[in-house]
Amino acid sequence: MFWPTVYSDNEREVSKCAPCNALRQHEMREPLHLHPIPDKPWSITAADVFEWEGKHYLVLVDSYSGWWEFDVLPNLSSTAVIKTLKRHFYTHGIPQQLMTENAPSFSSREFRTFAHQWDFHHVTSSPHYPRLNGLAERGVRSAKQLLAKCARDGSDIYAALLNLRNTPWNGMPSPAQRLRSRCTRTLIPVVTTQLLPKVETDVQAALFWLRTKGKISHDKSARRLLPLEPGQVVRMETSRGFDKLATVHGKVRQPNSYVVHSDGRTYVRNRLHLLQVPESYSPIPASFAPVASSEPQAWPSATVPNDTP
Repeated sequence: MFWPTVYSDNEREVSKCAPCNALRQHEMREPLHLHPIPDKPWSITAADVFEWEGKHYLVLVDSYSGWWEFDVLPNLSSTAVIKTLKRHFYTHGIPQQLMTENAPSFSSREFRTFAHQWDFHHVTSSPHYPRLNGLAERGVRSAKQLLAKCARDGSDIYAALLNLRNTPWNGMPSPAQRLRSRCTRTLIPVVTTQLLPKVETDVQAALFWLRTKGKISHDKSARRLLPLEPGQVVRMETSRGFDKLATVHGKVRQPNSYVVHSDGRTYVRNRLHLLQVPESYSPIPASFAPVASSEPQAWPSATVPNDTP
């Protein structure tokens, strides 16, 4: 059989197929979102927590200089993280902005109080989307590589970190020069004139050129996804695919992220993890909702607090 709209009719019916939508491939990546280019050292920083060889570490990275610190944490509590951050803040100063993921250590009320009292803007990435905090992710990768290399050859990790901080990178001055306006003395002999203070003035332009070049390369295989409107039905991606129906409630402060409701619970997800579908969905009231599984991870309460960054 054939009729003039056979192909469009078939596509429309297939788009309503729940098993087909649940097994859809990942959405194509979107154009790269560039964070603001800092105009001075230690104004925009990023932090993240990672585990290596059974120990937990905190990494703190400066966007302007590329200087990063890492410390062993006694535990993953907000108290331990805040105490470590304070030690670096009284050394380098309080940044204007700190970007982190949405781990409990950073999303607690205690950490929000800390950000308010110490007067810095706390920005978090979307849950399950750490790429939004790429600065800290690169710091974590560098810290793990340094730990692994020093563990293999038995070298002094502090001496290795000292050398790394004094190594120029991508045609730019070293992290020490960008952050402290001078090279610091290492185990490698240098002439005294290289240790004299010198303010680097072209760092912001160099950072803009590097990030723009990276964005052009990334965006060649990216496309912008259509924005979502409140009330739209979507499928939320989990480890099992797009198998969880939800309705869109609205946008949140995190870039390109939305609040969605599913089975009486509230989630925050990046647009990349939400698939718009022409299916019908009747949300279960919160009072009758079954106990949600650990996947996907939900916000602690049924509503997103107004002061959530």
